[in-house]
Amino acid sequence: MLTDIPIEYIPVKYSHSPGVFDPPGQCGHHARMNNVANLRAARKLKQNQLAELADVAQPHISRLENGDEGVTLKVVNRVATALNVPVWELFADPRTEAERLLLDVFRRLPPDRQAGWIDLAQSVLD
Repeated sequence: MLTDIPIEYIPVKYSHSPGVFDPPGQCGHHARMNNVANLRAARKLKQNQLAELADVAQPHISRLENGDEGVTLKVVNRVATALNVPVWELFADPRTEAERLLLDVFRRLPPDRQAGWIDLAQSVLD
């Protein structure tokens, strides 16, 4: 029974069915689903430094940031503790409400209108 499995052996799988929720061309990209790299960067930590603080191996941090399967709840809990955040914050969408709204509107536009928005954004940056 699942309740008999120690927490350190339960893998964390936060992937979803490709194509169901992903925007076109993004199938299988799960890194945007977690906030670990952003939280680490905000604290000016390298992956190996966070790994040391969390008492885990650096490849675990890399797998967690990349959304790879095989990261256990034990690792997730240690990383959250090292970053001094609740576990849910590791997987929060780091975008602001305005960014989410713009992205949603952009995705609903036909390709020719999307191209116009991209041109506009590029002209603002230039």
